[in-house]
Amino acid sequence: MQSLTALHPQLVSTAQFDPADPAVVTSWDSPRGWRTVGTTPKRPIFVHQTDIDLNGYVMKDLTFFPSGVGIQDPGMYKFFLQGIGGIEGINVQVLDMVTTNPLSDDDIVTLSNRMTLAIAPGMLQSKQDYEQILMGSYRSFTSDNSFKSLQGTLSLQRSQRFGSGEPTAGRKLYCYRLIEFELEPSLPLPLLPGDQLRAPAARYIINGEFVKEPDLVNLFRMKRSYELNVVND
Repeated sequence: MQSLTALHPQLVSTAQFDPADPAVVTSWDSPRGWRTVGTTPKRPIFVHQTDIDLNGYVMKDLTFFPSGVGIQDPGMYKFFLQGIGGIEGINVQVLDMVTTNPLSDDDIVTLSNRMTLAIAPGMLQSKQDYEQILMGSYRSFTSDNSFKSLQGTLSLQRSQRFGSGEPTAGRKLYCYRLIEFELEPSLPLPLLPGDQLRAPAARYIINGEFVKEPDLVNLFRMKRSYELNVVND
């Protein structure tokens, strides 16, 4: 048994405003390797990517057979908003994925748009093939005003795991952590200087075995990996 790990840093992102018009959000800062993807500062997608290099094993014609994937993210998810009483009407979505193929920024935006329609990666009508998703975890957090002393605290609303767990002979595993929020359309513009989204650091732990397969099986497995890359280019 072998354990592979991938680390994602804590997200602490503060809304940035236009100095000429304090009511206009221009961006969200993204420290520690995070970045934002999306077309509007009012609905950014926070992205952190890291990779697990398997090239040394591939050169020995070894295939990785995953047996279990875990996510560790101890800590609280928080969204501090000063402009409205309480934080009703806020939803924060967290998507953790380990894939055998990279995602472009366009892929991430399309993925996010389809997630709002309840079309997850690897499901019907998604762009990703089920085989590509080694592991996926979707979680939805919403406002919780029962903790008056813990301003901005979010509570888990929905949690679901998905993914194929398929063996791979690819050269990398691509690890993505996507965080985004939605505000109810009926809310007035609540963003003010100092408003902030926080999410804890995370670790992916992927347990499995590297196995020497027959040459023909290994060849077809690499061929399939290539086909999936071409389909998603």
